Amino acid sequence: MKLSPLVAAFAALVVGTTLAAPAVADPEVPEPSAPPTRPAPSSIPLVDDVSDRALAALAHVEELLTGPPAGPDTTAGRNPQQTDLTAALRQLSLLKDELPAAQQEQAEDYFARPTDPDNRRCPDVSCYTAKSKRTCSDVICVHWVPKQRDRRNGVPTADRDDDGIPNYVERTEKEMTHVHETYVASGWRPPKSDGDRGGNAKPDVYLAQIGHRFYGYCTTDDRNPPEAGGTWGYCVLDNDYRRKEFPVHTPIENLQVTAAHEYLHNVQFGYDYGEDDWLYEATATWAEDVLYDHVNDNAYYLPYGPIRELTTPLDTFTGLYHYGAWIFFRYLTDRYGGVQGSMPDLVLRIWQQADAVDGPNQYSLQAIQTVLAEEGTELADEYAAFAAGNRRPELTYAEEFAELEADEDDDVRYPRSPLQATVKVRADQPAVERSVKLDHLTPRTFRLKPAGGLTGQDLHLEFDVLDSGGRVVVTRKEAGVDPVSQLVELAADGTGTLTSPFGSGVDWVEVTLVNGSDRMRCGRGIFSCDGNARDDNERHAFSADLQPAL
Repeated sequence: MKLSPLVAAFAALVVGTTLAAPAVADPEVPEPSAPPTRPAPSSIPLVDDVSDRALAALAHVEELLTGPPAGPDTTAGRNPQQTDLTAALRQLSLLKDELPAAQQEQAEDYFARPTDPDNRRCPDVSCYTAKSKRTCSDVICVHWVPKQRDRRNGVPTADRDDDGIPNYVERTEKEMTHVHETYVASGWRPPKSDGDRGGNAKPDVYLAQIGHRFYGYCTTDDRNPPEAGGTWGYCVLDNDYRRKEFPVHTPIENLQVTAAHEYLHNVQFGYDYGEDDWLYEATATWAEDVLYDHVNDNAYYLPYGPIRELTTPLDTFTGLYHYGAWIFFRYLTDRYGGVQGSMPDLVLRIWQQADAVDGPNQYSLQAIQTVLAEEGTELADEYAAFAAGNRRPELTYAEEFAELEADEDDDVRYPRSPLQATVKVRADQPAVERSVKLDHLTPRTFRLKPAGGLTGQDLHLEFDVLDSGGRVVVTRKEAGVDPVSQLVELAADGTGTLTSPFGSGVDWVEVTLVNGSDRMRCGRGIFSCDGNARDDNERHAFSADLQPAL
């Protein structure tokens, strides 16, 4: 779930990781997009006591729903610091039985539908104060209240065909039906039936005035949702997506990408309600681009994700990072898997591995590893190539990069991963030695430039990286041609060497050091499988010296 551009800044349910020294931006390579201010980590502590965790989850939901909204930033027309109500409600639903009795009753209020007669959330977010109406397609139902009956939550009254159903409701039904049918035709299971909640067994979407805080959200009113298993859900979308609250894109475009994002959450609920938050959000944000490629709303989150935030592990859920992590799945689906229906099938296959209903119930990184193994590769190799490729988004994401460059209506552009440092290599100097400590699934890149006067020289590189998932990519740029990257073959102990042409005709050589480990200690942590990484803060090093060309 994504929040409205005008929402106040609150952090996600997990604590941010400790950051290493920031990378140094490359002054010689123009940056398509400047890095934003990093979203603050959550103020909610990770506590061991389950009842304390439940109280913290309840407090977080209350904060999201009742905290003061903030205005948009001055550059993009949005507030860059957002958090996730869908995830917060999901966490609370799994922990609410550990609350004291009075707080359990309070928590249940947050799962009530806008139409529920005992809904006590009216001051907070979405409940109807007038009798609602419903329209259904073959696959989904949309609920709304007329504007003249409910000034706050009612939808605009314009009705071109004078059939008693406002134009906006009809458009919502059309888009939600398209989203549902696209997912099902592409192999995804439809959302789990909610019985007759909402009036029949079809999935339900409610329109309400939530744009002062959220784009939309999905949750469940299942009183006992499984931590490992599937359940039903319902979704709430804004009642008009008016420009005053959503200044970027048209109201229909915002409806479209929110429908794609939120409805995939409802589908995901049926696979594994307790799956890792980062996988939920990164893949739902990826789906926006697949179903509505022309909108490009998810490009806004790229500077907050792994392209720019190099000190943050890929499987982190904090601030906006997990939204920006969608680009890793775009990287994978551009290169692996096939197409089922109208969608790449790789993300579906990952969720089929994560499936806790009819599948093996693997957690996020396990599921990714399994599917990549089916493709003849592995996560560490692909993450390393991804990290090196993010130095050159115009080549790595050529189609999408060109599309954004040509979009005159939106100033969002693909960012470029920054360099850790640029080092000039001279013939009369000792070997260059550099090292950096890396957390799991994070990279750093160093650029080596030949100083003037080097002819007939090779650059000899020696590496010493993590022996369990450490990777090195070397990229060479020769004058007048595109850079060429190579994944270095390493020994079992993480050591290796590579000799590259240098000197005349070579602009630079970049060394990307990568901690590609996915080893976890599951439980009581902040990463995949609620775990802690086994291989964080590990030293990765290289040395470089010159030798006569062979």
